[in-house]
Amino acid sequence: MRASAGAKSTARSWRRGFPQMGWELKAVFVAAGFTEVVAAASFEIFDSADDLRFLHDLIAGWFFTPKTMEATIGHGLASEDDFDRRRRSLDEWIHEPSAFAAFAWGETIGRRPW
Repeated sequence: MRASAGAKSTARSWRRGFPQMGWELKAVFVAAGFTEVVAAASFEIFDSADDLRFLHDLIAGWFFTPKTMEATIGHGLASEDDFDRRRRSLDEWIHEPSAFAAFAWGETIGRRPW
């Protein structure tokens, strides 16, 4: 696989977790030698009670764990009060009749000529 230095750097970042990979995903495929590269997007919708409960628990289980909170507070990105306020908001949001959420996903497919 031959790729430019920028694409290699992006690919390395992606393996460590790169939430903005969608911005560069097609370029990484092209730089890696893929042809007929097609980029698309889809949305994952959370609007039923079960979907919202799943998302609520996912968010609570990630953002409100001691490890995540300690690191965030330690880097000065939020305070304990911020986390308390956000957790209360999350817990209130799930009971709102209009509660709704969506994730956008970037997708790319290409052919390898070899």
